Amino acid sequence: GDWFRTGHEQADHQSRRCIKRILGCTLGCTLKHSEEFWLAPRRQLTAEEKEQQEIDDLMSLQSGSSTLNHKEEITNQQYHEMEECPKRLVVCPMQCLEWVIFEDLAGHMKDLCTKRPAVPLVCRLGCGQKFGGTIELLIQAENDRLEHENEQCDFRLVRCNWRYDDGKMCAAQVRACDRSEHKDYHLDLLGVITYSVAGTYTYKIPRSITRLKIQLWGGGGGSGFFQSRQGGSGGGGAFVEAIVKVDPYSTLEIVVGSGGGGGVSGTELAVVDLDEQRRRKAISKNGQQPEEQKDVIDSQCGVALGGQPGGGDGNGGGSCWASGGGGGYSIVSRRTPQGCQALLVAGGG
Repeated sequence: GDWFRTGHEQADHQSRRCIKRILGCTLGCTLKHSEEFWLAPRRQLTAEEKEQQEIDDLMSLQSGSSTLNHKEEITNQQYHEMEECPKRLVVCPMQCLEWVIFEDLAGHMKDLCTKRPAVPLVCRLGCGQKFGGTIELLIQAENDRLEHENEQCDFRLVRCNWRYDDGKMCAAQVRACDRSEHKDYHLDLLGVITYSVAGTYTYKIPRSITRLKIQLWGGGGGSGFFQSRQGGSGGGGAFVEAIVKVDPYSTLEIVVGSGGGGGVSGTELAVVDLDEQRRRKAISKNGQQPEEQKDVIDSQCGVALGGQPGGGDGNGGGSCWASGGGGGYSIVSRRTPQGCQALLVAGGG
């Protein structure tokens, strides 16, 4: 609505000072508005908000606080640049600490963000172990995978360290998970046989063998508990070692005892006594006061099975205590026409 002389003064006003002139977004997006619209407040404060703002400012000054927390009026231009403009800077939501132009955010999260998901590295030896998961961890994941494949993986190849009597070393290479089985192979060559799983086995004495060294362990007992506290581990089985005389081509029977089961708590149930209820009802009809009824409790002990053979069962009373089952004994016997003749026995725990 201002009046100006035509010419330079009018052109200067229209290009630099007129509130109706069209201005683009300062961040570079395609949105354009008049200067009047850009500088207009986004939202006018209500009378109640202005009054509350003055009260908050006064209280802040009285308390000595230098920070005034109140709602401020912002212009349409400020709101557009902070909330709407596709050219505004925003922090990456994947917490890589990068500030990115909003319209480029999707591409940044997909291709550039160091926190973006990545296909994890998998152990190349076949155990299935995975490493990494994000781009920033790829280098560390590669180092972890190499360390795993060289030092930790059960599928890595290791050299057998068995030394023969003549001083030579075994040249075999086996997987790490197969080392125990390969060691048993060497022990078998020396005549050493191990039975570690509970059960019954037979062993035929080779020719020219007249003495055997036998080591025998009984099965361990099961653990118990007392008043919700875990008790100690069950007692260990007995250990027996001896050198026995044997006959070539004879047969030994080996029984490996199993461990006892852990303690099992019992149960307690309130039982309804129908006869007692009828008797109390008859007393009440006669006008007499029946005596106080006592709960009838039916309890059942918990049972922890003992190991086989010969392990005793453990009992548990209610939820307060329980004992573990006893371990089974282990025995080595010689088979004869008259039956098995015991050579060594190791009791259970």
